Parts: sequence; C-alpha cells; structure tokens
Amino acid sequence: MSGDQTIQVNFGTPKGLFPLDGTKLMPHGILPLHVFEPRYRQLVKDALDELAGGAKQFAMATFHGDQWQHEYHGRPAIRPVVCLGQIMQHAELPDGSYGIVLQGLCRCRVVEELPPDEEKLYRRAMLRPLDLTEPDEEALDSFRHSITEAIEHDRLADLRGAQGMLEHLKNDEIPTSALVEVLGFQFLGNPETRYRLLACDDAEERADIVRHELLDLEKLLRRAHPQRLMDAPKGCHWN
Repeated sequence: MSGDQTIQVNFGTPKGLFPLDGTKLMPHGILPLHVFEPRYRQLVKDALDELAGGAKQFAMATFHGDQWQHEYHGRPAIRPVVCLGQIMQHAELPDGSYGIVLQGLCRCRVVEELPPDEEKLYRRAMLRPLDLTEPDEEALDSFRHSITEAIEHDRLADLRGAQGMLEHLKNDEIPTSALVEVLGFQFLGNPETRYRLLACDDAEERADIVRHELLDLEKLLRRAHPQRLMDAPKGCHWN
C-alpha cells in the first residue's frame, strides 16, 4: 500500500471481533497472525471479500477477566475498547488457514454486540471511534524530548530495539502521537497498562502514561545495572 493512500472506515456497518487474552494491537502497530480456527478463518475470508463489502478490517478485542478460559468456544465477556485493524498482507495456506499482517487503525468502543448469526461463526459488533480529534503534536514535544534524552543518556539504551526507536524519535516526519503508541506497546509489557493505553482517548494522557512507565523502568534498570557487572553464579543469567 502506498504511503499516501487513505484508509476509510465505515462505522455504519458491524465489524468482526477477534478477542484474545491481552491487548495485542494498538493504532499504528503491526500484528502478524496465523489464523487457523474455523470462525476466524471465516472472519478473515469475509473481511477480504470485497464483492461482499469486505473492507479488509476487523477489530482485535481483549477478554475480560479469566472466565474466557472456560468459555473460549462460546462468547466470553470482552473489554469495551478494541483496536480496529486493517489487513495489510495476507496469504491463504494449503490447509485453509491464513497468514496475515494486521495494522492498527484506531481505538474504538463497542456500542452493541450483535446476537449470534447462524451464517457467521465469529462475533460482530457496532463500533464507534474514540479518537475524534487530531492530537496536538506541539503539546507532545516535551514527551519526545524526555524519552530521547532517556534513551541517549540513561539505561533505556539497554532495551532491545531502543536504538531503532531512537532513530524514529529523531525523525521529525514521524508524529509524536504515533511514537507514543509504538513505544508503549513495544516496551511496556504489563497487560493492564497496555489496555489502559488502548482505552485512553486523549493523546497527552497516553504520553504521560508511557513517560511515567518508561522512566520508572529506567530507574529499575539503573539499580540493576551494577548487579549485571558482577560475576553471576554459574547457571544464572540476565534476560
């Protein structure tokens, strides 16, 4: 897809839901998936069927609580905010499964989940977007500066992928609002923090969350660094 091609979303039609344990996709993020369950193979097939109105879009949802482990093949509860994604690449494999690459488009709230449909194996819902205003990029300048400084001069440089992220931070063509999403998802692994970022509809609040979590992580890495320089007992290692 060319960089100047606009992706449109019709919120007047229901979107398929692909719920998983944990928040797996953010706006601007990329998620590779191997889709093998019959219901989700149907979801992907329908999303790809342009003649039937498919827009190559469906939403990644997050299970609410642990009850999904006992109701996985039914309709376990999901959390109210999802990430709508666009299929950017796909391949149908010989066994009927799909390999796809999904790009996060926008955070949405589930307005109404549709009742079960005999023809549809997967769940569908009406969605509404949460990010209704363009982020104020200038208001995010302090975030960009502080995280750049932390990677350049502090222990955040030890994180895997930090140098690549530093290059992005120094690229003025990449909006800071997009970097907030990518930084949060790449470096913050706590499931509740990830969902909190997804559910937050204000770019500056998201930046505050990511900055707070990253600087706390930097302090932890700084305290741990002297221990890494010591000889570890045989059989022990740092991950």
